[in-house]
Amino acid sequence: DGFIGVWYDKSFGVGYILLANLLQAFFSLLFLSKEFFSFRLQFNAKLWKEIIVYSAPLILAGFAGMINETFDRIMLNKLAPVANVNEAKVEVAIYSACYKLSMLITLSVQAFRMAAEPFFFSAAQGQQPQRIYARVMKFFVITVCFMFLAVVLFLDVWKYFISNPVYWAITLGINAIFIPYFGYYACAWATFFCYGSMMVVSYIWGQKSYRVPYAWKKLVAYIVICVLLYGIHSVFGLIGLNAWFNGAFGALLFFIFAWFIGLVERKELQRLPYVGKYFGPLNVNSQSTKPV
Repeated sequence: DGFIGVWYDKSFGVGYILLANLLQAFFSLLFLSKEFFSFRLQFNAKLWKEIIVYSAPLILAGFAGMINETFDRIMLNKLAPVANVNEAKVEVAIYSACYKLSMLITLSVQAFRMAAEPFFFSAAQGQQPQRIYARVMKFFVITVCFMFLAVVLFLDVWKYFISNPVYWAITLGINAIFIPYFGYYACAWATFFCYGSMMVVSYIWGQKSYRVPYAWKKLVAYIVICVLLYGIHSVFGLIGLNAWFNGAFGALLFFIFAWFIGLVERKELQRLPYVGKYFGPLNVNSQSTKPV
């Protein structure tokens, strides 16, 4: 009945989302117009060719990634082992809600990817870039482990923030074979095996072309410890204790992992800006010259 009611038309529905995006793009262009018109456009054929050669494979990779991220829902809706369409939609809704729980990790990984390429290119000009890449990988894995625990140990909290009701072949194949038997669990495992196979192939191929001394024993150990902590928390959750106890126990396990990382990676953490001051002064003479 107010000002908004004059302009609101319920039948327009999702069109308002499109309208909001158009307005956002218009005002972004308007506010940045000074920057857009402050330079003169000039075509550089050599640079254009280099950009195309570099970015063309990324287009294919991005297309494959979109299939991995979205096609499982389409297949789940068609192949789910349920009696009718409405139950299939419920399966898709449950799977989508669970997928939202990983959004914290997904956003962080996306932010890392946005910053990683420029950093890697600049580090390649320095000395021993392989050691820098290995160190970045180690802290990336540690960060993702913390995020994994933050999600799985506090599901009772996160559930209130979600709404209620040849790699393509790996995803599509696993979905097509197992969805009729296992429903949305098959979608989750298909995504896991798809990205897992991509990781293994990328590592093997990458090490042949450009060897990086990754500390794989440590990285695998951190991941295994995270899974074990999640398993312990899940077992206690089966007892049926209240949400407060589950939250407190999850916080205890989270801080145990944080203490363990602080103990094992103390020297590395001392070298970090801002964070290093909380782990005592760095003894330069005690730094190891071994690969990270």
